[in-house]
Amino acid sequence: MFIDVAPYFIGATLFSAILETKFDTEKLMAPILKGRFAIVWASVLGGLLPGCACATVPLAENLRKSNAGLGVTEAFLLVSPLLAPHTIILTYGFLGIKFTVGRIIASMTGAILLGYIFHLCKKRKLLKMPDFEQKNYCVDSGCSNESVNKGSLLQTFWSTTKTLGFYFLIGIFIASALTVWIPSSLIPTYIGTGFLAYLIAAIIVIPVYACEGEEIPITKGLLALQLGNGPAFSFMLGAVGTCIPTILMSRKLIGTRAILAYILYWFIFVVVSGLGFSMWA
Repeated sequence: MFIDVAPYFIGATLFSAILETKFDTEKLMAPILKGRFAIVWASVLGGLLPGCACATVPLAENLRKSNAGLGVTEAFLLVSPLLAPHTIILTYGFLGIKFTVGRIIASMTGAILLGYIFHLCKKRKLLKMPDFEQKNYCVDSGCSNESVNKGSLLQTFWSTTKTLGFYFLIGIFIASALTVWIPSSLIPTYIGTGFLAYLIAAIIVIPVYACEGEEIPITKGLLALQLGNGPAFSFMLGAVGTCIPTILMSRKLIGTRAILAYILYWFIFVVVSGLGFSMWA
């Protein structure tokens, strides 16, 4: 498995490093603060910019400092861990074109929908933005303020490789262990492929932390164990969409009530996305 997908990992990491070092992300974010389609542009740029949830914190802080609305901020924070250049390439390398297209469509649709829901809730005073405090939200011991500063292409490529490569190898190991140690009949027998499988996938995966990219080889391992495409798709989205750094960051930026609504939305979104993908794929 490692030999088959290593070229995709290297290519994805290099592409991510090029985007991070050659583009001024602050200038890219400036046009999304206002206008009818601000939430849409926030979702698009959040999906294009490379980096984990920790690396997107400075951009999210800039949005808050620039008086971006709740919907814009939430759409950007939600889509960032779901989509990035390297995760799109890795999804294609591991899982094929249908999972890749499904991931892009579901992530963008989910982020835009949530952004407008939060915008309407704030407009009707059901939710409010907390006072902004600039803090270090990074919960990864290997991450620091320096890690989000731009360096040379080689430095950024090496830094990204070290950070993502560790979780990439963990994902490969877990996927290999699943396919070797768990009988292929276990999941179809005890979990099934019906609606219960989607609920189990959502309940299990939402509290779990998976770094960007780590969930992809694990999803491939679950598919090898005959887990249905839909529940596997739900797992793939939920594993990174509700990772601990994103939840903590969202709570600091949008407030406790909003983060509770965010978690509830994610549970529904993961199940519905899996069901929709199963019908399409």
